[in-house]
Amino acid sequence: MRTYLAPVIAITHRLVANRMRAMASAILFFIINIIGLGLGPLLVGMVSDLLSASLGSESLRYSLLIFCSISTGWAGLHFYLGARHLPVDLDRQQAPEAGEAEYGTTRLVRPAS
Repeated sequence: MRTYLAPVIAITHRLVANRMRAMASAILFFIINIIGLGLGPLLVGMVSDLLSASLGSESLRYSLLIFCSISTGWAGLHFYLGARHLPVDLDRQQAPEAGEAEYGTTRLVRPAS
């Protein structure tokens, strides 16, 4: 289920300047861990407790099934929505703005005269 991680890291690194990659990775992993390790088990447990009255010991199984189904569809939708904007963002990241010159992959800003 971790097949999303390598492309997400690669796109994150591609969209930011070289000097910002460590910070972008730190923010990315912070958000992934807050949702995955913080909210995920909490919400699955809450739904399992709600389902336990009708499903008994099978409530955890169905709670995981519900969350895996919903989160996969939700993530797929957001990957699709993000992919629509990716070509424009990549072009914008590559094109230097007025008053900037590229040195390798680092942009140098020239002061306005």
